[in-house]
Amino acid sequence: MTNNLVVAKKERAIIRDSINRFINKLETICKDANPDVVDLEETLELLIETTAELKIKDSEIKTLTQEAQLEAELETANEYREKILTWRFRANRKLRELKKSETNVSIENETRPNFKEAMHIKLPKLNLAKFTGNTADFLTFWSSFETAIHNNKSLDPVDKFNYLKSFLAPEPLKCIEGFSVTASNYEKVIDILKQRYGREDLLVNVHLNKLLNITPLKHSSDIKMLRKIYDDIQINIRSLESLNVSLDSYGSLLSPILLKILPEDLALQFNMEFYGVDYGVKDILSFLSKQLVSRESLMISRQDDCGDSHFSPRAQRLDNQNRRDVFFLPR
Repeated sequence: MTNNLVVAKKERAIIRDSINRFINKLETICKDANPDVVDLEETLELLIETTAELKIKDSEIKTLTQEAQLEAELETANEYREKILTWRFRANRKLRELKKSETNVSIENETRPNFKEAMHIKLPKLNLAKFTGNTADFLTFWSSFETAIHNNKSLDPVDKFNYLKSFLAPEPLKCIEGFSVTASNYEKVIDILKQRYGREDLLVNVHLNKLLNITPLKHSSDIKMLRKIYDDIQINIRSLESLNVSLDSYGSLLSPILLKILPEDLALQFNMEFYGVDYGVKDILSFLSKQLVSRESLMISRQDDCGDSHFSPRAQRLDNQNRRDVFFLPR
């Protein structure tokens, strides 16, 4: 092992230690019942910037590593990327939930008006995205609405009903037409919306259809599109898992479909690697992950060779951050 490689690996070990600390902090924040949004944003930003440093260092080590040890090196690097991508996704999801649930509701310490007055009260404005009627978005909408309004003990059912109507687009609003805004009707309209848009069988079909109708990749050199396809597959598989649908129940159907969306050169390479072996969706995803790691590392190294080295270290990090595709690999 050359001295340069030894030094590079020691430097990378320091970077990985920093990443582990940031991930542990993100995990603690996400588990907190009342997480600090600013702390979460700062830690996530530090993780993103340090990840850019890690990618550069991985690329450097790759060029110094002998071919015999290259596969093991790529696998180790990929494991770290998986861990980083998982916590970037979880932290971003937590941030979205927190920001959607933020309210500026000011409750006056006065006797509440009677029912007729409550019907015309001007409710405080909330920054909550409207539900358009897309079944795939219902669980996200309901989670935000439930946190901000439904479980808010400071609001009575009439206020909650008025809020609910204000966050429904015309299509879902039609489902509850005819119900007067009363406390007794609030729970009824909630049940109707859940039966219409929150049925698990509908959500399962939505995510399965997305997997079965992924747009084929035309060129293996289109790294950005390859990353998008890979991320879309992972997102929908994870969504199905959250609905208690295991990959085993549809994997045999999905595997040939995933191979058909790949360009001929990638499909051929996969078949050569798994010739005579029973393979599944996880094998295809593992293959695509290695392809992405290799191609993205090559892209970074070529960019560095084209004159990026004269930038300062911080400028290099920012430049690479602006140009890199978002990694996402939930576990």
